[in-house]
Amino acid sequence: MPVVGIGSGSDIFFYDTIKKVTEVILPDTLKYIHHNAFSGVPITSIVIPEGVTVIGNGAFSSCENLTSVTLPGSLQRIGDSFWYCTSLTDVSIPSGTTIKYGSYSKANPGNAVRVAELDSYFIEGKDVSSDKARTFGRCSKISAASRQAIKASGYNGDF
Repeated sequence: MPVVGIGSGSDIFFYDTIKKVTEVILPDTLKYIHHNAFSGVPITSIVIPEGVTVIGNGAFSSCENLTSVTLPGSLQRIGDSFWYCTSLTDVSIPSGTTIKYGSYSKANPGNAVRVAELDSYFIEGKDVSSDKARTFGRCSKISAASRQAIKASGYNGDF
């Protein structure tokens, strides 16, 4: 049976082993990445495979060693996913890709695993506590070229 989703962080790694994971290879069958799935994991780069349509809040937040992210053209919605990735410099997005940036409300149950359930809690264009998206908030090292690509895909938030 193919992997189509990655659950919340507590479902993926035991707390003691998080600091030991330095590389993650996501399967081509993946369709979504849930909230906090890889939060705080010391990976240095991540390639989100084509076919992924949803990335939840905090999916890669506080990945302080993360320097490079490749997002797929299939991505439709993304929450506050890369918040506090303080080493992030390079974000690749296929030209012409339009993404709905926003946040998933706190009403979203942590165990919601279907994309339809995630979508029903999505607040487009802003965070639940702000009038701007925070997908790349506190990522001040993102290059000018990456910022331009991110904004061209629909992002209205700060870096």
